[in-house]
Amino acid sequence: MQESAATTAESSRTLRRILPVVAAIGLAGVIAGQARFARPKVPDTALPLWIGGLVVITGACAVLRRCIGSGPAHSNPWGVDRLQPRTGWTSARTLVPLAISATACTIAWYVQQTRPEDASRWDLLVVWGLAICCAFGAVWQPQPGHPADVLGDWWFRRRTDVLVLSILATLGAVPALLGLATNPWAFNGDEGGFALLSVRMLDGVSNDPFTVGYLGHPTLYNAVQAGSMAVFGRDVFAARLVCAVLGALAVPLAFLVTTRLVGRRSAGLIAAALLATFPVHLYWSHSALPNGASTFFVLLVLYLVDRAACAGGPATLVALGIATGLAQYFYFSNRLLVIVVASAIVISAIRQGRTGSITGTIRSAVVRSCLIAAGFLTATAPLLASFVRHPGQFNSRVNQVSIFFGQSLDKESARRGLSASGVIRDHVVQTAMLPFRTPPQGFLRGAVPFVGWPIAVASAVGLALVTVRAASTRWTALAVTWWASTVGMALTTGPADTNRWVLCIAPVCILAAIGLDAVGRVAAFHGRAAARVVRPLLAVLVCVTAVVNLHRFFGDANQVSAYSDLNTQVAEHVARAIIDIDPHATVYFAGAPRMEYRGFGDLVFRTPHVRSIDVEQPWLASSTPPVLHGLTIFVVLPERAAELQVLGRWFPDGVRRDVVDRRGAVLASMLVVPGT
Repeated sequence: MQESAATTAESSRTLRRILPVVAAIGLAGVIAGQARFARPKVPDTALPLWIGGLVVITGACAVLRRCIGSGPAHSNPWGVDRLQPRTGWTSARTLVPLAISATACTIAWYVQQTRPEDASRWDLLVVWGLAICCAFGAVWQPQPGHPADVLGDWWFRRRTDVLVLSILATLGAVPALLGLATNPWAFNGDEGGFALLSVRMLDGVSNDPFTVGYLGHPTLYNAVQAGSMAVFGRDVFAARLVCAVLGALAVPLAFLVTTRLVGRRSAGLIAAALLATFPVHLYWSHSALPNGASTFFVLLVLYLVDRAACAGGPATLVALGIATGLAQYFYFSNRLLVIVVASAIVISAIRQGRTGSITGTIRSAVVRSCLIAAGFLTATAPLLASFVRHPGQFNSRVNQVSIFFGQSLDKESARRGLSASGVIRDHVVQTAMLPFRTPPQGFLRGAVPFVGWPIAVASAVGLALVTVRAASTRWTALAVTWWASTVGMALTTGPADTNRWVLCIAPVCILAAIGLDAVGRVAAFHGRAAARVVRPLLAVLVCVTAVVNLHRFFGDANQVSAYSDLNTQVAEHVARAIIDIDPHATVYFAGAPRMEYRGFGDLVFRTPHVRSIDVEQPWLASSTPPVLHGLTIFVVLPERAAELQVLGRWFPDGVRRDVVDRRGAVLASMLVVPGT
């Protein structure tokens, strides 16, 4: 016995010496591979080094889990707790709100189906909200007792959490709201397109918040954006405010999700700090597009999935369905959240079936699925009614970007000399390596790695750790979110378009926190002295990363190479120049065939009082001079600059003004003619 104990102690000491060294070797491999990914010409050794390092460090973390435990306990994964409200399904406390919810859903469905297309549907917002509140109220039944006593008990148990979450929300709001109207400096075309539809709602031209609008996206987002404009004005700040608020609220949610998954608040704080200062998150929080809402909704769904997995009461399950349903009213990629929730149900049922009866497992899975589905259908009822009435709207956006429509796959296959399967395989690789190796495209671009240092290395480690444990109930939703989004993007015509990567913004920060936490735990396994050194180093690393990321985003509000282009710069500079001259001017815009005034929603949104005329044919000496309507501004792009001479002969009292970028390059030329 003494020899056995001595042998065990010696093995433990040996492991404490070797394990951190092995993990350090693996981490060095990941860093070396990532550094090679960032080179203009990636060497062949990059991928083997990167993957090999991930394998080594994942193995070291697996050994560590066996030695000191695997994290928070998960004793009741979607288990056999109560599947009914506190007062039961047949009590009046449950049946009355359920009946109200069902009636409200029926009314919303019927009205959406039968009311004339041009009729107002704003009243359905009240009916729809009542249905959601009653559906949740039927199953959410607090502990019996005096409300003051119940609330006091809750506050006593949760006051620290409330304080931490409030501080994180406040800290998240500072970068999310700072410079909201001016950073990014350019208000891009699609931002303008969404904002113009919201203005139409304010003006009563569009009155249906439960249909689809710009680029095939649901119009409820526009209704919320219109509400922001009604309060704060029809400007860029109000148009971007919706995503800014949701971006700020995502920060405490990241803390909650990571803390629950890892079991340590330190990991949650790392995830919150990384997300709050992540340039990609800040970009979409400073956007008028609905893409920015995805970060909030994916975190909310991940949080509710984990709550349901630990103590799946009916209120949590219905709330999960409602949250997943509400996400469908925003960016179309949020449809993947349905797959995330379904995967969590399946995996949890499989794991539960290993220890319980098959009949009980099936019954539990069916009841839980029904509760989630009830919440989902309640939240989406008006939108589904609109899709049933106009079935072509359901996949309109998907069809626009899918490689399986419009012969996109065949054309790319012929252009690249690859088979169809080869194109899809290459798309999957490009998307999977977007944070690490693939040059980013789309609305937000930048250098490799797209997520920056050291998040690229830390998230790669976290991704490896989560992927190998994807069959564990608590890790399923996070892993499926990442890989479902990867596959979904791979099946589009732009596999590296970062505007479709929004579902991964929060997960990449959570994965980075998991990776840093794992590396810290392995290093601290060496002994107390190592722990005292490693933890402060991790804190410094996170703080430095946050500062650098804030500088990357706020250091330059007009990063043309990162999130703008030539035509967007023309539209933005011209709009600002017109506002400076006369926001009520008549504008003749000679931009064809490259640009049209009405073709840039950002230009139209910034100059709502301008009377614009697109000039398609060049002005020649033999042309008929245009009619002046008050102060008139002629805008001519550089490729049509010769027409300024003709305009100058027609209007000799006009004043020329060049619109230039910050490097002095001429973007457009103006001839300002006073009104008669």
